[in-house]
Amino acid sequence: MGSAFCGLSDDGSSIVYNPAGLDYLSKIEITTNYVSLFEDTFYGYLGVVYPTYKSGTFGIGNVFLTSAGFQQRENYYDNGTEFSDTQNATFLSYGRRIFPSLSLGTSLKIISHSIYKYSTIGVGSDIAFLYKPKDWLSIGANLH
Repeated sequence: MGSAFCGLSDDGSSIVYNPAGLDYLSKIEITTNYVSLFEDTFYGYLGVVYPTYKSGTFGIGNVFLTSAGFQQRENYYDNGTEFSDTQNATFLSYGRRIFPSLSLGTSLKIISHSIYKYSTIGVGSDIAFLYKPKDWLSIGANLH
């Protein structure tokens, strides 16, 4: 589906795909996912959504991708040093309906990447909207 879920965005993964969809949830939701992709590569997600009655919906989530089993060698005869590649993003999200068919949302995210002996960290934000004029039609966008 690629980014198509941005226009639907109606569960706990809205934290990542479109935080404007958070306010369409009516109760606390915990979403988790863990996948072994291939050859020591793993993807995982954990998110918690907390709707309030009058103040919108809050969410916190973490998504990671890690690949292990790489070897760094100085020369052909070297036994090598094993290392991994790990990417991680933590989201603090908020969504609120401003009209019955229109909601807005935002996320603050902390992103880190580590490979071998190098690592970096950054901060970013998302601004999103979700428009649902009919039960069968929804339009959304998430600007990263």
